[in-house]
Amino acid sequence: MKNGKPAIKLSSIACPRVWIASCLLCLFSSASFAAFSGADKGTSSGQFLKLGAGARAAGMGEAYSSVADDASAIYWNPAALSRINGSSAMFMHAALLADISYEFLGYGQNFGRGFLGLGVQYLSMPAFHETDPLGFPTGTSFSPGDMSLALAYALPLNERYSVGLSGKYIRSEIDKTASTFAADLGVLAKPCSGRGKDLSLSLVVQNLGGSFKYEQKSDPLPLNVKLGSSLPVAKNWLIGLDVNFPRDNRAYAALGTEYRLNYDAETGFAGRLGFNSKTLGDIDGLSGISIGAGLNFRQSWLDYAFLPFGTIGMTHRISITIAFGKPEAVKVPKAGLETNKIAVKSVEIPVVSTPPAAAAIVQETINPKVKDLLKLLKDPDWQKRRGAAFDLGKMKAVEAVAPLLELLEDENEQVCGITASALGRIGDRRALAPLIERLEDESAYVRASAARALGYLGDKRAIKPLKSALKDRSAQVRKAAASALRILQANGTKK
Repeated sequence: MKNGKPAIKLSSIACPRVWIASCLLCLFSSASFAAFSGADKGTSSGQFLKLGAGARAAGMGEAYSSVADDASAIYWNPAALSRINGSSAMFMHAALLADISYEFLGYGQNFGRGFLGLGVQYLSMPAFHETDPLGFPTGTSFSPGDMSLALAYALPLNERYSVGLSGKYIRSEIDKTASTFAADLGVLAKPCSGRGKDLSLSLVVQNLGGSFKYEQKSDPLPLNVKLGSSLPVAKNWLIGLDVNFPRDNRAYAALGTEYRLNYDAETGFAGRLGFNSKTLGDIDGLSGISIGAGLNFRQSWLDYAFLPFGTIGMTHRISITIAFGKPEAVKVPKAGLETNKIAVKSVEIPVVSTPPAAAAIVQETINPKVKDLLKLLKDPDWQKRRGAAFDLGKMKAVEAVAPLLELLEDENEQVCGITASALGRIGDRRALAPLIERLEDESAYVRASAARALGYLGDKRAIKPLKSALKDRSAQVRKAAASALRILQANGTKK
């Protein structure tokens, strides 16, 4: 894959134009279909299923189905679980109107061939005192509450597309109890990811199937079809748009933005602003806007969002998100080899090369399995190239370094990313300069893989480039760079 610039210029690439076209299509669709559902307000049960997950999403006006990259993806788009690097946990508390409380707890993890997630939504209300037909207290009371338990699975189909499915058990209690099952379906696409652009598109169907039946009447769940798109328009500036087509209301749009500032390897700040047209015309006073902020320390985020509801009141949301699974440090083998010097960004980095005599000995004694894998590095099938690179890294095959460095230029970002990881695991210092170059690759996946690999190498000359990567527009890259810097700090660095 060729080296590119990480900053996105609206005037020079096609992906922003695709994003703008998708936004116009979503808004046109919203206007076209709004009239079909405006008269259906209040016809669905399980309204708590609309309350969302995570203060970051709330601060962005709920324009989040193509943005989610943490455990809240279980709610917004199960396919977006495929963005989790390692594992992610989230807890959110929301103080709603009339002393109603709402909580969300989610956990997502990468299991190699797929991603699993578990999410819980819980709504609790103050106690109601029962009265007889004349309005006199009977001495009994009840506390309404709603709960949803979701199990989600996401599967990346290739480097551009992921699909996801979430099965949900939903229970609602007033004075009587009803329960049902439903499903969410999601698709996440990066149509420009072949050249590493960060445009994301999403399609989600929420609360498919199921209904609550308390006595005789059965009420359906709030089915919703969502179209979303998002794009980083500058280094740390992200914009997202979602358009919703609910069963029980008119279509509405959500627009949100987020800007991040990173102070050092440990801490960062984010400011957010959102607009959601769902309540327009229904509430007097200021409503539909949201304001949010977040603080980052290491792999943890503390987020807050404020949502006014006009003359009715205001609501607050606060959430904690924690990422787990730091990459394991790889010990670098010692070798007495010749060194030459090349310049990368004005930093002189020694490149280790094997003398011809030593190379001949290596070729004679090479492991037969390694020989077979080296042949696969040139296979036309990108999946075979990726698999071979992964296995060579797992074997820490030093004799594969030169072919892997060539493969680091592959046109497929999945191959490049796995190759970068393999070079990091092998730990040969010849990979230092090429991996630093890959920190400016067009693909966020490649940049993140290169950052993690530099942590494996344990060379202090990677510190400055990794600190620069802390300002990357991609959260995935920032997390990888911060993790690599922590590894370098914990293990010490060599010259």
